[in-house]
Amino acid sequence: MGADFFSAAGYDDDAKHLMSLYDSASLKFHETFFNDTMYLSGLQTEQALPLYLDLVPSSSKTQVLDHLVNDIVHTNDMHTTCGIVGIRCLLETLTENNQSDVAFDMIATVDTYPSYGYMIQGEGNYEPATTIWELWDSDKEGPGMNSRNHIMFGTVSAWMYKYLLGVRPTSPGYETILIAPTSVGRSNYTHASTIVHTPRGDVYSSWKINSDGTVTHNVKIPIGSTATIHVASSTVKFVRESGEYTFHVSKSGEVKEV
Repeated sequence: MGADFFSAAGYDDDAKHLMSLYDSASLKFHETFFNDTMYLSGLQTEQALPLYLDLVPSSSKTQVLDHLVNDIVHTNDMHTTCGIVGIRCLLETLTENNQSDVAFDMIATVDTYPSYGYMIQGEGNYEPATTIWELWDSDKEGPGMNSRNHIMFGTVSAWMYKYLLGVRPTSPGYETILIAPTSVGRSNYTHASTIVHTPRGDVYSSWKINSDGTVTHNVKIPIGSTATIHVASSTVKFVRESGEYTFHVSKSGEVKEV
């Protein structure tokens, strides 16, 4: 938020002015576009954007989120109705509001139009994607405004780094890091791993579901960085500075470093 920049630079009065504008604009937005339980006509982007931008009053947040999840899960059978702007906000909004399973299932379990799975292997798709398309149905549309390498839709990759593997900076340059995977073990997925290149070195996060149902999570932290690590669904936190660590989570949720 712009107010944070002004505050960090010592311009406290300007920061307060921006926050005042933000509060009044948020209220006006809500009064103009909220219709009892949803914004505007109820489309997914119309709900995801206000939630993502924190424009929704706390008294209406549950209603808006419930409408959004219901539209995805029931009305559209786990499909999105978002475009390039909306999908960027949708995946993170769901995850930040304890709906990471819905986001994961949209990405990983659906292969009918419109979905990422359709791009890769959807029935009737004659052009299996190796990169993200500009349109959900690029295989059916003409050449105009129809890129086959359109990274704006690639925000799904950012979601995987940040949430599925859980690697997120909590200060500039990855000096401090949060590693908190979500959706571990969803939909028969048994493992995931990533390496994130940072100015301080590589951050490594890898988890797997063992044959006995326990979880093993491996992490590697660059020298000079400090990480807070949330292991699987456990609330236990480990704070360490640099190094490589392995954690084991029992079925009861007990966490041990190995």
